[in-house]
Amino acid sequence: MTDRRTSRTSTTGRRAVHGYIDKDSYALLETFGEANGVSITAQIQTFADELGEEMEATGTTDIRPGFVKKCRAVDAQRRRR
Repeated sequence: MTDRRTSRTSTTGRRAVHGYIDKDSYALLETFGEANGVSITAQIQTFADELGEEMEATGTTDIRPGFVKKCRAVDAQRRRR
């Protein structure tokens, strides 16, 4: 059963993620995953956990400015398509 307020599956607490990334980025995630025995979704979840830990440690969401700048550039490029 799904909790409509959070879109989480009530029995697992997980959420679905769907999105498209370029083939080179996918290949990098796939290569890393195969070499280390981890899935792409595990890589994404672990990265999110690390961001959360960093935000908690610093007390702010104003972290990794270079990363944020690159993310904004990707978003802007996608909006132009």
